[in-house]
Amino acid sequence: MSAPGPRATVGEREERGRVQVQERQERVQQGVAGRLGAGERAELEALRQALACAPDAFVSIDGDGMLTEWNQAAADLLGWDRAEVLGLPMTQVVVPPELRQVHDAGLARYRTTGERAVSGRPVEVEALHRDGTRVPVEITVWPTRVAGEWRCHAFLRDLRSRRAAERALARSEELARAEQERTHRRSRVLLSTVRVQQAVAAAGADRAAVLQAVADGAVAAFEAADGAVVELLEGVQLRYAAVAGALVAHAGLRLPAAGSLSGTAIERGTSVLCEDTATDPRVDAEACERIGVRSTCTAPLVSGDRTVGVLKVSSGSAGAFTAEDAQLLQLLAGSLAAGLRHADDAARNAALLAECTAALEALEMSEQRFRMMFDGSPLGMVLTSLDAADAGDFLQANAAMAEITGHSPQRLARMGLRDLQHPWDAADSAELTARLVAGELGAATTETRFVHADGRTLWVRLRSAVVRDEQGDPLYLVAQVEDVTQRLAEQAQLAERNRELEEANQLKLDLIGMLGHEIANPLASIQGYSELAVQCWDQLEEADRRSSAEAVHRGAQRLDTILREVLAMVSVDAGQLSATPERVRVRAVVEAALASVPGAAPQVHCPPELAASVQPGHLEQVLVNLLSNAAKYGGGATAVRAGVAGDRVVVSVEDAGPGVPEGFRDRLFDRLARADATAGTVRGTGLGLYIVRELLRANGGDVHHAPRPGGGSVFTVQLPAAG
Repeated sequence: MSAPGPRATVGEREERGRVQVQERQERVQQGVAGRLGAGERAELEALRQALACAPDAFVSIDGDGMLTEWNQAAADLLGWDRAEVLGLPMTQVVVPPELRQVHDAGLARYRTTGERAVSGRPVEVEALHRDGTRVPVEITVWPTRVAGEWRCHAFLRDLRSRRAAERALARSEELARAEQERTHRRSRVLLSTVRVQQAVAAAGADRAAVLQAVADGAVAAFEAADGAVVELLEGVQLRYAAVAGALVAHAGLRLPAAGSLSGTAIERGTSVLCEDTATDPRVDAEACERIGVRSTCTAPLVSGDRTVGVLKVSSGSAGAFTAEDAQLLQLLAGSLAAGLRHADDAARNAALLAECTAALEALEMSEQRFRMMFDGSPLGMVLTSLDAADAGDFLQANAAMAEITGHSPQRLARMGLRDLQHPWDAADSAELTARLVAGELGAATTETRFVHADGRTLWVRLRSAVVRDEQGDPLYLVAQVEDVTQRLAEQAQLAERNRELEEANQLKLDLIGMLGHEIANPLASIQGYSELAVQCWDQLEEADRRSSAEAVHRGAQRLDTILREVLAMVSVDAGQLSATPERVRVRAVVEAALASVPGAAPQVHCPPELAASVQPGHLEQVLVNLLSNAAKYGGGATAVRAGVAGDRVVVSVEDAGPGVPEGFRDRLFDRLARADATAGTVRGTGLGLYIVRELLRANGGDVHHAPRPGGGSVFTVQLPAAG
């Protein structure tokens, strides 16, 4: 016996494997070719080329597990060229190490027993990329016997895009939940604010009860708060005037205002946040530890034009409050400041606040989130003729194509792409096919419309490529069809729903701002005349008493009108108003509006019989807004003129102030618009003129601004004249 030769290297073993596989393939092909006619061989070659050009990866192995087929899609997916892998074990190239034993056991079981565990159905697994990374794929496996030899074939579909979409959807849902939590926190504070305002109104003139209602409401408004206190400024000290929660034991405590966070909030006029009293150098850490406070949020309480104290919430835990909590506490404190000064008038607001609570709760219920899921659709595949005689006819169509289109495979065999495609897309499809045939494009993916057998329109993703012969001449067009109708519809619904949610949220914020803006004028009138009556009742003449009572009555009626209009605004989508115009005498409305604006004394030029068609209350609200704006920005209205122009009633309010800056005039009637020159010195929300315009448009009218000759502004209201 001769001595054994040197051990073969890994490369030599792989090369022998490739040679053996190639020889076996040649034997099989020769055996099959010998039994097939020319037509069958051509059809077999067409199918082989179709698989080679298929968009999904296609691989085959022989009975020894060696790779015998590997199309271009497999090379693109897993990083190995066809020439590199043919003849190599599939387990070495594709299967991750931890699955190789299971893979080999499955092949051995099938060769021995014929049992197929995963054959014929798609399974999601991970394939091994050339660079060592894992690629998620959906694999469909089926075995065959050719010329007595066992083989196994598989399609591998790349799942990375689907997994990325699933991750993006999960992230979107996570963001939606976070936004919902923030909205819930803001709504909780807003609703608690309304409830505390109701409690303040119920407390009436009892100042101590008002302060206690504020403290109790602050604890209820913030989930992280375990204590709250209203500190009133008395000289250079701050006194714990009302306490709630964990701070009850410290009622009456006095602390210096200087050097404290409360003093800082008063000095700056804004809320101050302390995340940890143990490390914040701005606070007395020892005093905070003594009363059990680790984090605080403090907002100034303003009465009129002066700061009277602070509203503070506290927690025994560090980092309990956020910057957003500080803003919400500022809102709570600002909305309650008027109650401290006018506690004896709080009961008058109870009805309005109750209605506002109902409106805000209804708005909160309307804010819903929903989640959208994108499902994959079955894929169809067709071979389309490019011959001049029957160009565009389907040569073959699979069952998935029949399921997508609703046509049976037999009917599809007598149809072409032109019979399925929507007429509006036919021209684009023909141009794309021409470019593929001309070789300008190797493959193309487009989204187009099909007409289903039942007449409905489908959106499909069409992936197309031309199969060519050895000379490069086109033979067939292979196309893969995926139904994406549901996915596109879900995207449109999601975009529409997001738009609706953004509009609803903006409407809620505008509504809250409008309440603060619109309630101020009638409430100031009620407060002024009621204080005059309380303080000087015995000194007033009967006529003055009656005049004061009438002014208070008008203010109360104004609040009632605002309440009804707010509820109407909430009921209309996107803040649009509706109106029921009636015949209204303009002179009476002008006089009522002047009475509601303290200090307004312009010259009035209005015929007594002049009448407009407008919903009662709307014109008065418009004039009160214009007169108030003239007082704030123009030194007071100088004239109110009313008359008729054609079929319109025209009412103008003039002032002699500095006028509207030219660069701001285009945005004068926009929501929340404020001129930079006055935004820091004149209080306002930027809603007044926006409300004026919407009220007038709801009544078939409008409002315009023009500079007044000689300086100032002229705001002109137009309404239909009453017949």
